[in-house]
Amino acid sequence: MITKIKSTFSMASLVLVALLPSLIWAQATPVVNPYPSHDVEISVTSGKIVHDGNEPAMVWSEEISMPQAEWIRLKFSQIILGNKSDESNSSWIRITSLEDKAYQLLNAKSAAQWQNKSAYFNGDAVRIELFAIPNGRMNLVTLDAVVVGERIDEGLNATICDGVDDRQLSDDIRVGRAIPNGCTLWLFNDRNNCLLTAGHCAGGTDVASFNVPLSNSNGQPVFPPPEDQYAVDFDSMQATNGGTGNDWAYFGCFPNSNTGLTAFQAQGDSFELVDAPQTAGADDMIRITGHGSTSAPVSPTWNGAQKTHVGPFTSTSTTELRYRTDTTGGNSGSPVIFEPTGQAIGIHTHGGCGNGGGTNLGTSSLNAGFANALANPLGICDISIRFSFPSGLPESLTPEGGTTLIVTIDDSDVDADNSTMALNVEIAGSFQAIPMTDLGGDQFEVAFPATTCGESVRFFVSVDSVTGDTFTSPTNAPSNTYDVISASGFFAAFDDNFETNQNWTVSGNAATGQWQRGIPVGGGDRGDPPTDADGSGACYLTENSAGNTDVDDGSTILTSPTIDLTIGANEEAFLSYSRWFNNGGEEDDFEVEISNDNGATWLALETVAASDPINTIGGWIRVVFNVRDVIEPTAQMRVRFTASDTGNPSIVEAGVDGVDFSVVECVDFLLGDVNLDGVINLLDVAPFIELLNSGGYQGEADINQDGVVNLLDVALFIDLLGN
Repeated sequence: MITKIKSTFSMASLVLVALLPSLIWAQATPVVNPYPSHDVEISVTSGKIVHDGNEPAMVWSEEISMPQAEWIRLKFSQIILGNKSDESNSSWIRITSLEDKAYQLLNAKSAAQWQNKSAYFNGDAVRIELFAIPNGRMNLVTLDAVVVGERIDEGLNATICDGVDDRQLSDDIRVGRAIPNGCTLWLFNDRNNCLLTAGHCAGGTDVASFNVPLSNSNGQPVFPPPEDQYAVDFDSMQATNGGTGNDWAYFGCFPNSNTGLTAFQAQGDSFELVDAPQTAGADDMIRITGHGSTSAPVSPTWNGAQKTHVGPFTSTSTTELRYRTDTTGGNSGSPVIFEPTGQAIGIHTHGGCGNGGGTNLGTSSLNAGFANALANPLGICDISIRFSFPSGLPESLTPEGGTTLIVTIDDSDVDADNSTMALNVEIAGSFQAIPMTDLGGDQFEVAFPATTCGESVRFFVSVDSVTGDTFTSPTNAPSNTYDVISASGFFAAFDDNFETNQNWTVSGNAATGQWQRGIPVGGGDRGDPPTDADGSGACYLTENSAGNTDVDDGSTILTSPTIDLTIGANEEAFLSYSRWFNNGGEEDDFEVEISNDNGATWLALETVAASDPINTIGGWIRVVFNVRDVIEPTAQMRVRFTASDTGNPSIVEAGVDGVDFSVVECVDFLLGDVNLDGVINLLDVAPFIELLNSGGYQGEADINQDGVVNLLDVALFIDLLGN
């Protein structure tokens, strides 16, 4: 029996969907939420059902009706579909719109990906059907709320450059609409063809939709069928809502629950994202394609439908793009397309054009925090080759070479070309690739070459896929590398990854944004770091809360405990740490200071200048200092980090992780002295030949310092003997 459920509207159950963020630059234009809605509480359940038949069968059906609704979406409190051991081979439910017959299929796996919510359905009624597989396991579907779409008010406001909306309907298959906030999103050419939109749209986006139809005659947006709707993978989301020039979001979606296809597979194309031009030529033009709102005299059927327009490219910087191209609310997140090439160069985020000669604005692809996120994808966007180090990374390198590194390919989304596995070590200012020995079982071994004692050595691991893509550990190498000290002797005087309390102190007069230790919870929004730097989990960051929690009205100071860094005659001391800094492009610097008298006096170690966007717009950066180059090491060392917002109001977020003080000892070694007796003579010949024949390694025998002992070293060794 099919039962029609009557809805009861209660003010207590009225929950408004978050409004689309307002345009905030220059003459900010009000934006009407394209999907006004409220939740209706409801109680519908299939009860516990076990199917003991021989074939899958429909075991329960229910019709849900919300009279006067423009559209509806279902929220389930429970979806149990019979097979916990294999979520992809479970019972399933089918939800069908009674208006246009569009339907969605959800099994145990895809229901979890959709967070126990349905797609968006046109009309005021749907039918739910439960199909059970005959495995004797329990099935249960419980519905507790329905999102009811309301009628849109007339008279939407728009921000148009010259008073006339010149946009035209378009059908770019790469551009979609975010639900429920109505922003624009688009596919681009990272490894998994993931999605981009504006950072201020990220929190209100849980579904990406493509092939969006025209709206109805009163401007009410119409949804594409469920096979064109994709659930967002929130584990992949990286975003910053930092104002003009620093407003971006990067994320992916799960494959469609009906078709099993990703959005890219279904659409068949994505934008090529490239570096934005350094200058805007007089004849250069910008195209914006997106799902902006409309107002009279434009047809209400165009409201929220895809439209495009081309206008002059007025200026560019490392963070902002400016152009006089028509956009309105809902265009936030659109691709900024460089018309001469058709390539995307940024994300449209703000309106300020109006009638007074202003411009609309976007975040440039050159934004350093944005670029860092693209280089370090998360969740479903992280299609890569993943490495591990079974014996760990070396704490130090033997200066004469020979320190062994073992690398394993743990997991791979693509096929690796094992012959290309290499250790890349920076020597004399450039990276030298050293081939690895394949040990079998996706495990590889390599020896470090000779390095200069007392120096910090940068290195990374790389391998190519069979299709020619290069994957590295760490990602984004060589901009991001591992660092290790070359030393005859080494010990860590102080090592803190902030997983435990090692007695750091917090001071300062900032009204908000004081330093806190913890696992980042801000999700990358408004300049927050989305994760710690070293993967251990925790770090220090300025007010570990989501939303508007940046440093305001003063400074916050993070000071280390006292550290004994006493060193001997043949020793050097090093300080290394990772830092994150976002200042919204304003005037406040990030200060790091060091003291050797327990904090009585302080000396500047580095100033991360607000004028340098490479260092200041988000992104973890690892730095290493030889302490003696700055100050004499003592038993009373301290370091402190200061983040401030004392000038014009700006978004200031900072982080610190992996603070290490290390002491290294350096003892010279002699090339050619293979038997280590302090001289080069005939007694070194036999051990040299043994290493040459065995393929073994010893730094004193590696005369040309290329990381291996081979025939290239023979002539050089003979020359040393002759001298």
